Amino acid sequence: MRKFLLPILLLWSVLMIVDSQTNVNIYDINRVVLERNQGSDSSVISNWVRCEGVVTHIMENGYYIQDAIGDGDITTNDALFVNTETIPTGISVGNHLSVRGVWHHNGLETQLFLDSAEKVLTQQLAVTPTIVIFPDDFTNYSQYVGMTLFFDQTLVVTSNYNWKRYGQLTLSSKRLITPTQATLPGSSEYTALVASNSKDQIIMDDGSNESYPSPLPFADADGTRRTGSKTTGLTAVLRNSSFGYNIVPTETPQFWGNPRPDSVEHLGNYNVKVCTFNLEYYLSSNYGTGYGPANAADAAKQHTKILAACLALDCDVYGLVEVQTGPGAISQLTTALNNATGTKNYAYVYDGSTTNGSYTKVGYIYRQDKLSTIGDVQNLNTGVSNRKKAQGFQLKSNGEKFIYMLLHYKSKSGSGTGNNANTGDGQGSFNGDRVAEAEATVTFINRCKSYFGDDDVLIMGDFNAYPLEDPMQVLYRAGYTNEFFRFDADTAYSYSYQSTVGALDQILTNSTMSSQVSGVSSFHINADEPSFFEYDQTYIANMYRSSDHDPVVVGLQLGAHSGAIYPNYSTNLSIFPNPTTDISTIVNANNYRMRVIDMKGQVIANEFINEREYRFSAREKGIPAGVYILYFIENKVLDPKTIVLKLIIN
Repeated sequence: MRKFLLPILLLWSVLMIVDSQTNVNIYDINRVVLERNQGSDSSVISNWVRCEGVVTHIMENGYYIQDAIGDGDITTNDALFVNTETIPTGISVGNHLSVRGVWHHNGLETQLFLDSAEKVLTQQLAVTPTIVIFPDDFTNYSQYVGMTLFFDQTLVVTSNYNWKRYGQLTLSSKRLITPTQATLPGSSEYTALVASNSKDQIIMDDGSNESYPSPLPFADADGTRRTGSKTTGLTAVLRNSSFGYNIVPTETPQFWGNPRPDSVEHLGNYNVKVCTFNLEYYLSSNYGTGYGPANAADAAKQHTKILAACLALDCDVYGLVEVQTGPGAISQLTTALNNATGTKNYAYVYDGSTTNGSYTKVGYIYRQDKLSTIGDVQNLNTGVSNRKKAQGFQLKSNGEKFIYMLLHYKSKSGSGTGNNANTGDGQGSFNGDRVAEAEATVTFINRCKSYFGDDDVLIMGDFNAYPLEDPMQVLYRAGYTNEFFRFDADTAYSYSYQSTVGALDQILTNSTMSSQVSGVSSFHINADEPSFFEYDQTYIANMYRSSDHDPVVVGLQLGAHSGAIYPNYSTNLSIFPNPTTDISTIVNANNYRMRVIDMKGQVIANEFINEREYRFSAREKGIPAGVYILYFIENKVLDPKTIVLKLIIN
């Protein structure tokens, strides 16, 4: 027996030495991790340690502790994860603990495997949050994991896709724009924006571990949490979970901005209001094909939500996209509008199509008390049939005419070959088909001008292409203007996809029509709303999330030619470029909104001027040498007046 005594005593002595050793600071452990990652390690810290920290967040198999003071070095983490392997008991956030165990770094965070019971040193101890800016300070998430952070900025909700399922929202430093909304497909600017968008997303989790949390966290008074809403001064703990790194607020964040709209604004002084609205497979029969409602009960719910949206839009012409072929569905909606308003004002344009399963078309409903149709609807069947039409309308009050072309180009989804293959430039599949449709549109409209006896052309619909993609460039080169570039580029989105927003539904005009546009607007009732509010999921009988697309609306002042986009030489508004610097002085532009657009149609700058002499620095805006068009828009809500000037930056 004596021969076993010495080893046992030696082991006991080692444990006593370890247990009585001086505490090791958490940040010193993490400094070792940092040095090892850099290929050097001058530390003598053992993997067996005792350390102290304040509990910042509790997980199912342990908890994070953070050094109460920290070392003031943002490159070294002040926290680690204490792995208890089971749900911690008797431990609360704010407890100041002494713990002992073996530590290691798994590539994502430093973990300490608890060897003995925790010792509570203080029941409650506050940790001073580390001030951070996202995403600038987050090149390495592991340097903050487990720490309490104060985000000294305003963060924007950019996705609510997993809000109901996991209690999660995606936050970003700004609203994220679909790359081909603002940059040319496949360009270096496009690649940079893709990378920037990817980096600028962090998940905020409610920390509840519930798959379907109830009540939903972070909801507003309407029970929703819209993308585009904002929160300022968020305090949260960064953790590593099965979803990767995410943040859990230490207190309920307060949100503001982007409330639900109840009516369309910013249309100016119009005498005709026109919209396009993708109804996301509006059917009145042939349910259950995998497209649109699965049954009559779902169809009734869909109808209720779409009718509510159409009533709020209150348009004189509705250009409807994804409505069932044949007269049944569009007739049903027309009758519902008349019944809801107690009138017989609404009529639909009969296009001769017959119901074909759940296939959809584009179609028109209009106010027959205000407008009359001219001739028969004209069809362009290049590509998908029944999805490109033109109709002439005449305003009864003054006899003014215009042509409304309504379209729905080929979808981006699926797998194409040749010029329809997805090349990774941001345009998706079947770009070749959409370009062909756009080219055919130009020829078709020229024929329609002769048929309808008018030159004023309005093109609206679901282009399935963002503003700077190839199909749109075909239309721009043919002389058509994207009206959102003139009036409301900042809010020109109708669709949300993977945390970004952009305009698939757009408003284009030729020169004679553009001069009669009084204002444009996206009616943001759908894209910002959680998708689970759709009719076949969490049904609420209102217009919000009546579709996956926002309606897009234009105000027309037919015959008045308000908002003309040609230089007004009688104005005193002037630009004085300085040939030796990048600074231009703009005089008498106070109370104007200035929009700078390059020759590709991309919006470079957009700001309100509130001083008589405004100094504009191209260098500060990151604008390279070139020729730019400056739009100055005055009083755009009431009676917009637009002045166009050219600026050359050397």
